Amino acid sequence: QAGVYWFREDMKQLTTFRDLEPIGLPSYYVFPAGPVVSTSRAVFGQATWRVLDHLRLTAGARRTEDEKSRSGSTNLQAGPTFDPATDFAMPNVAALEKGKTSWRLGLEADAGPATLFYATVATGYKSGGFNDGCAASAGCPAAIAVPAETLVYRPETLTSYEVGMKSRFWAKRASLNLAAYRYDYSDLQLSGVAMVNGVPRYVTSNAGVASVKGLELEGMVKPTSASRLSATLALLDAHYVSYSPDGLHSWAGYKLDRAPSAVLTLGFEHGFRVGAGTLTAGAFSRISSDYQIGIPSQLLRYRVPGRSESDLTLGYAPQGGPWSVLLRVRNVEDKVAPVNIDSFGMTVPSEPRALAVRMDYRF
Repeated sequence: QAGVYWFREDMKQLTTFRDLEPIGLPSYYVFPAGPVVSTSRAVFGQATWRVLDHLRLTAGARRTEDEKSRSGSTNLQAGPTFDPATDFAMPNVAALEKGKTSWRLGLEADAGPATLFYATVATGYKSGGFNDGCAASAGCPAAIAVPAETLVYRPETLTSYEVGMKSRFWAKRASLNLAAYRYDYSDLQLSGVAMVNGVPRYVTSNAGVASVKGLELEGMVKPTSASRLSATLALLDAHYVSYSPDGLHSWAGYKLDRAPSAVLTLGFEHGFRVGAGTLTAGAFSRISSDYQIGIPSQLLRYRVPGRSESDLTLGYAPQGGPWSVLLRVRNVEDKVAPVNIDSFGMTVPSEPRALAVRMDYRF
């Protein structure tokens, strides 16, 4: 198989920081930008060779070319609307081009009619970009000056290794999948609001080298024709290999953000014949160990305790009918945790307990 890919995005965006008088800035610190243009082009191909009846070898490659450009300004404003008589604006213009070739090799072996073993190694690429601001060497005001090296962030690259097994048994009423993997990142990209030279900015930076190693086990069984039981277990070791947020302190060995060491999920659903339709009841629970959220620009790390989060569902669908309805209770425990924490300590929480109703009609 082979193909081509083309993507172009044209947009305008506006980032505003307010009420900054306590740190010596005007009330409004604004980054209007537009047009912001992102273009990506790629050509790719993949082929599979049947070496033996039960053995297959796959090879593929992809060439990607990315272009990004932006035209905007960095504004210091007394109010929400820019006033050229009293406010100050500096051009915020940038452009870059980058390309990368990635590849994939895979091996598959059939150990039986319903059992497959596999191994893959592949590379990946995520384009770089630019941050807001003005290089200090360009003679711009101190309030918006930043080190030149922070204006552009480099592409992120990845080499992944995975081996695993997929199987079905008990007349295809049960399945068991097992996978072990390793991801080696270079120039891992981290994004968030950071204080740069005493001024807030949304910044993407490169975090050196990171390693992710994991083991995943997934199982499913249908005890009866109307019920289904599923479970997964994920064990993870994700940490920085070499990274210094400020050039002085080392975060080598620290865990990556939102990477719990263990996650267990359990699910069960059962269908009941009710009249001319099926009433399906289900329960799902995710149990996670603790994890970290880091603020590299402030050298801060927050620990989020482990917790469980469960959902309950009840749905009805008439046999052969075009409609269905689903009632869902999310987060039965009604426990919340930080989803994001910025450099000011402001937190975005997860959703509390919620009740949702969904209705579908197919035509």
